[in-house]
Amino acid sequence: MVRFTKKKKLYATASIAAISLLIFGAVKMNLPEQKNDLKVINGITDETGAYKNYTDFINESATKKKLNEIEKKNLLSFMEENIKILSGDVSVDDIEKHNENIVVKYSVPKLSLAPVTGAFLDYTFIIKPPSMGSKGVAGSYLGHIERADEKSPWEYADISMMDASDVTIYTNFTSADVETLKLKPEKRFFRDDLASGAEAINFSTRHDYKKFVNSNDNGANYAYYRYSTVRNGVKVSVVFGVKKAQYDEAAAVPSNWFYVYMKREG
Repeated sequence: MVRFTKKKKLYATASIAAISLLIFGAVKMNLPEQKNDLKVINGITDETGAYKNYTDFINESATKKKLNEIEKKNLLSFMEENIKILSGDVSVDDIEKHNENIVVKYSVPKLSLAPVTGAFLDYTFIIKPPSMGSKGVAGSYLGHIERADEKSPWEYADISMMDASDVTIYTNFTSADVETLKLKPEKRFFRDDLASGAEAINFSTRHDYKKFVNSNDNGANYAYYRYSTVRNGVKVSVVFGVKKAQYDEAAAVPSNWFYVYMKREG
């Protein structure tokens, strides 16, 4: 999904989580120890969130967008950080303190004693800096992570290529990218398998089929590719969802995926 301020973002399944923020709480923009002045996003946006001397990497008047190597490299980097969080290889606090690309926004319930179980990860990157007489180009991705409670490890994460202007995003994913993320292929299945119960929806917090397909455009996925990786001694499942229009039965990898879901196992 793309979130609009005055700049666009690709963002994750968390539209329901975003609605819950409005109903149950607020987004915790700054933790006391955060040093957001060091973040990329703060150096290229004004107080309203609009880019200063930069344009967005997605042209909202276009019908499609193929990620170039810089854009895909940053997407892979963002996915890697999500995997590390789920495996416990890195903490969210460490990400916020030391990763200049990511700003963490916790979902804080109104009730002070209620646990913080969700957070958005806002990843911003520069594709091309401004030059004499021309603006630079910047991009961003938004992910969402969830956990059972504050004593539990982060268990779920997701990122989607949903765009508010209906621009079709081509991720241009290859076998080399699978190797970069150290993913081991496990199986391929389809939406009908989820509907029949042949495959469990165990990669999302929404395990009920109707709730899953009716939230955040999850129902747009036609085929799923399941992979896994082991980090820090912990297995993490990585499931890519692909729309029917982008599905290629002959493709060994999800060349142009729409969603990626990640789950800590065990």
